[in-house]
Amino acid sequence: MVKSYKEFLNEEEYNQNAKVKDNSIDRKGNDKEKGEDPYYSIWDVMPSYKDIDNTDTLKKAISLVAIEFAFFASLLLSTVDIVLSISATIIIGIIFVLVFRKSFFSLRHVLECGAFDPFQNLIFWQTDYDKSVLYYTNNVDLITTGVCTLKIRVMAENVGPSLLTYIKGLYKNRTPYTYQVIHKPLQITDVKAYDKSSTFETIILFSTYYKVSGNITKSKLTKLVKELRLSVTALETGIPSNFHHFKISSLIGQELIEAFRSTVLKRDIPLEPDSKKITCETVRPNLGASIVKAGYIVAIVVLLDVSLLIFNLPLLCRFLLDVGLVASLLLVWWQELFFQLSKGKLFKSKEIKVIDPFAKIEFYKSRKTPMTIFYQIEGKTTGGIKMANLYFCSPPPYSNASKFYEALNKEGMPFTVSYQLRPLNFKKFDAEGFNYLNEKEKYYLFNYRNNKELRDKWLRDRVGIWSAIATYSTSVVSISPSLTFETMDEIETRLIHQFNVLKTAFGSHFMNFKIKPLRNNLLQSAFVFEALKNKFFRRNGTHLNYLLFEGKTLAFLTIISNQFKKGIETRLAAEFNTPLQLINDINIGSTINTEYLENEVPAGFLIEQARNLFVTNGTNSSRELLAQKIVVELVRAGYPSVVFDFTGNWSKVMGLFKGTIYENQFIYHKLGKTIVINPLRSGIPYDKKNPDYLDYMFDAYAMCFKKDERTIETFKNTILRNPDIDVSTLVLDLTTQRDWEKSSVTETLLSFFKEFTPQESSFIQHQQPQTQDTPREHDFITNDKTIIIDLSDVRDYDKQCYFAFVILSKFIHYLKTGEPYIPKFIVLPHIDVIFDGFFLDKKIQYGKIDKFFAPFVSNGFGTVFSASQIRYLHPNVFNYFDNIVTFRASDKRDVAVLNGQMNLENLHGVGYY
Repeated sequence: MVKSYKEFLNEEEYNQNAKVKDNSIDRKGNDKEKGEDPYYSIWDVMPSYKDIDNTDTLKKAISLVAIEFAFFASLLLSTVDIVLSISATIIIGIIFVLVFRKSFFSLRHVLECGAFDPFQNLIFWQTDYDKSVLYYTNNVDLITTGVCTLKIRVMAENVGPSLLTYIKGLYKNRTPYTYQVIHKPLQITDVKAYDKSSTFETIILFSTYYKVSGNITKSKLTKLVKELRLSVTALETGIPSNFHHFKISSLIGQELIEAFRSTVLKRDIPLEPDSKKITCETVRPNLGASIVKAGYIVAIVVLLDVSLLIFNLPLLCRFLLDVGLVASLLLVWWQELFFQLSKGKLFKSKEIKVIDPFAKIEFYKSRKTPMTIFYQIEGKTTGGIKMANLYFCSPPPYSNASKFYEALNKEGMPFTVSYQLRPLNFKKFDAEGFNYLNEKEKYYLFNYRNNKELRDKWLRDRVGIWSAIATYSTSVVSISPSLTFETMDEIETRLIHQFNVLKTAFGSHFMNFKIKPLRNNLLQSAFVFEALKNKFFRRNGTHLNYLLFEGKTLAFLTIISNQFKKGIETRLAAEFNTPLQLINDINIGSTINTEYLENEVPAGFLIEQARNLFVTNGTNSSRELLAQKIVVELVRAGYPSVVFDFTGNWSKVMGLFKGTIYENQFIYHKLGKTIVINPLRSGIPYDKKNPDYLDYMFDAYAMCFKKDERTIETFKNTILRNPDIDVSTLVLDLTTQRDWEKSSVTETLLSFFKEFTPQESSFIQHQQPQTQDTPREHDFITNDKTIIIDLSDVRDYDKQCYFAFVILSKFIHYLKTGEPYIPKFIVLPHIDVIFDGFFLDKKIQYGKIDKFFAPFVSNGFGTVFSASQIRYLHPNVFNYFDNIVTFRASDKRDVAVLNGQMNLENLHGVGYY
């Protein structure tokens, strides 16, 4: 079949349309892929600028040119000598530059060599009502900045943060922040400096800040605090949902000050006590420099006034010109004067405390080493630092920050990486970034520049456009009594090697990035920037380079590397859903949110829960402290207790209430001093049912000392045959028996009584009439006081438990009489000694558990019992405890019992309280 030309053209047209359609689909797909590619760049060249305040620079330039022109014009018109006019104008300009050289970035330290103070114009202070903010004021440029800092204290071993989502949230709230990684030696000794085998600590800080210009007043301080709190809230709010199982918290008070200090020193050297004694009165200007400035201004005014005499201007005009000249000089070049005149209004407040985080640190520089800043604390630490600034990046911004940190860690050297990140609004981005976009993005934004919704969506798709100042530094830290030339040479030699390592590692893992070493004034500016964690310490700017990045790129620059786990406490992430709807009558602590390892809501018990509470496992001190906390809260809630103290530590609880309304709610008894115990008598006068009590006592004796039934029967028969016998008589009777009368049981009974030391035997009361002042055991449950019975002088848990259960047996016997009593909480440790599961099953005596527990439960008593290991207890015990608190169980058999009692398998991943 032959196609006609028309059919051929139609088919060709169809193929072309299909091809165009396919290309369009492919282009859309590629665009979608590029949008999802975090390294896809919108730039032809990534914008890079100097951090310079052009407005301030323009003011100074106009002011200086105006003064120079005024003098030149007035001299030329008055003398008609152009050479003289030019010469005088040049001389006046040179003197002007020398007098106000501190205001010129490149001339700030031109006449200084040796010691210098990079923080000389800054005053640091805090308020008493908020120790989480460190403020500093530049008294020359009249800038006040507040800084809040968060620190990563714990990292998760098997979970990573969602940095991109976190940055999205910060962009949405327009929150600037600084991300810092500080890697410093953990220990340096006189014998050995740090090396590759030394231990290092890694500190990760997130800081936010806000600054106000002009004299700091209460209204400006209020605004600063308000805006800073909004930024801190934005910084903290994103942490729980994006840093799962990380512990991040604010630095407060001294810890915040030490963070600024250790950033410089790379060591934890606390402030000396006398270094805090600073007031606003000590913040005074350099008297010599102030006199020179004042003299120069007066001379300028006089010379200008004299040169204007030839024009016969009215006095008022000359006066206004002089006032205008003085005002411009003061407002533009000498703002420090306004600070000195107004500082007392704020800094004399009792709520404000002036401090110096960098007290007793001396800084040095040398013309031979313009790329190094040296520092020392006399007799303690010497060191040096070199720094670099990120100044160039070509798209795409490939980076592997984790490998970079790994290389530096491997070298075993201190380093600091700082990124100050600020989100740009569209107007700022349009001014600084539009011309650097690729043609496609330019075309899109040019068409929708006036459509706010579309341009904002364009920014959101890229997680915003951020300006970033990035600095990289390495330090040498050593212990040396002073900074000598030999020490400086050693530091410089080592710094050169470390800085070369830093540059090489950066070049290897940040392929399209470039950094430049800093020197002289730029180095000092970067040094202050790194220490203060933001750029707002000079009105004219830091003069460091900053670049514009898409927000999605920042997640790769500010990565939380796994390498940091080598220098930060790291824990395995554990899911445990603690409830938030807890209602407690007594509080013992707080629940822990395992997502960010912080206290969540108060935790404790209802009174009904505390009435049958069992505490097990862990250490004895842990269980005892928990029991003490419960008793303290019960006392405050008006519920008395009877406490059996096996350690002698419970007397400290009484000290907690000294001087309070609860001070008289305690009665303290020490066995052998204020009370003794007669195990053969119930304590009730003329008790005709004493044999009923003895039945409980014999059971307690058997379970505490693991005696068989034959021994118990012999013991019981001996007592019943002689109802008036006492313990000493019983021992004598058994001892004096004839040999043919003695049996193995007799020897067993005698060995039992011989186990008690002479001191312990004195705790057992002999048969004698009780006086009115002698406390009886049942008196402990007939008053409304909390009774502490100290059994600590008795050795061994089995004997302590025996004495405790003798008293409990007397309680039970008294309760059966029907006499009045007050239900109390009984606090008793080590019940695993008496309710031993193996012994009770072997003797088939598990009914004894009901015998001792049921009377207290039925009469409204509470039981707060504890055991060393839960596996030793008979299972029937758990029928009386609906509430179990367990500390760490190290024995898998304990874990198995807990697993069954608390249904841990069924509740895995759900959380249980």
